Amino acid sequence: MEQRGRTAVLRPGDAVLYSPAQPFTLAHSGESVIIRPPTRELPLPEGVVDELVGVRLDRDRPLVRAINPLTRQLATTLATGDTGVGTRMVHAAINMLGAVLIETSGTAENRGRPGQLDAVLQYIEENLHRPDLSVAEIAAANFMSARKLHGLFEPLKTTVAAWVRSRRLVHCRRELTDPAFAGLTIGEVAARWGFKDAAHFSRAFTDRFGASPRAFRTGHALGEVVDLSHRTVARAASPREDSPTALFRA
Repeated sequence: MEQRGRTAVLRPGDAVLYSPAQPFTLAHSGESVIIRPPTRELPLPEGVVDELVGVRLDRDRPLVRAINPLTRQLATTLATGDTGVGTRMVHAAINMLGAVLIETSGTAENRGRPGQLDAVLQYIEENLHRPDLSVAEIAAANFMSARKLHGLFEPLKTTVAAWVRSRRLVHCRRELTDPAFAGLTIGEVAARWGFKDAAHFSRAFTDRFGASPRAFRTGHALGEVVDLSHRTVARAASPREDSPTALFRA
């Protein structure tokens, strides 16, 4: 797979990220799995994902090995139409892919940023449910000043507060489409992820996803949410402007 001047030679079980929205070359024969997760769902900044496009994810690494059976089973499960199980497997695959990318970004030779950001992102993810989560707390928990914390996010063109809000919205979006949480009100789902004010949550959700939480919950087809993977015989393909970053697993 060639893209952005990088060439990744894959063995069975290896994986690589590519962007179908940009020119690429994919030479492969046989059956493979392509996952197209929305970049905004991944628990790390889009800039980090961009840095890893075209970088081979080695099958010998434990996290990459864990993805292989998950992606195979994911394709099978989605084909059965079991949306409840499929939704959870999609979320598990997205979280696992995020873990692989975080691990890879910390060791990639072309990345000079220290691993402090990864630790900060993990701390935020583990404490999103708390409405009192603050910049001061995040900085103190990671043994740095608030100024240094803000500096870590400047190259990502976002702020700490904006990142926290974005991740909370992603989790709320998932639970609004998960049958397991159908018995919760929208306000209860929002509260589970640190939103104290229902009106503020509704405005933020609408701005992010283009629909109110209620409209999203009642009007979105579950298939659009869970159908993030398909099994295919991979061939060279023309780039599509509307496609997010994808994971190709040989």
